[in-house]
Amino acid sequence: MWNRVLLFFFKKKRTPIAGYDVETGCLARYYKKEWDIERGDLCSYQFCLGRMITIALENKPVVKKGRCKGEFVTTLNIVRTLEKYCNEKYHLLSELNVYGIAVMYSEDGMIAWIRSNGFYADIHAGALEEGHLDMLGKHLGEITWK
Repeated sequence: MWNRVLLFFFKKKRTPIAGYDVETGCLARYYKKEWDIERGDLCSYQFCLGRMITIALENKPVVKKGRCKGEFVTTLNIVRTLEKYCNEKYHLLSELNVYGIAVMYSEDGMIAWIRSNGFYADIHAGALEEGHLDMLGKHLGEITWK
């Protein structure tokens, strides 16, 4: 029997997905009918913020996935690489602070989750209109939408 106090805060279809381990302060994940706590994992704040971004992105009227090429693949710091693409229209969400992941957004409601690990890079983006995602792809330059 597992004798830990967990506050679970995220469920999907009535199944707990994540929680907060009171003893260690770490994120607890429910996987294969068992709670798992890895001390080097994301903190609960990062997990919650990431889930909120993903849910917001997936609920946009237009959602696209794609592959990134060139410097987006080879970089070891995707946030630093994307900083040069920021301007009055496109911004980076600095509060997420998860290695290998950057979130770009625009004032017109576009959200893009860009992940790179040095071997491949992908993008998952949502917007109010398809034109917003096409403009982002042109702005970044090396994006191939699926």
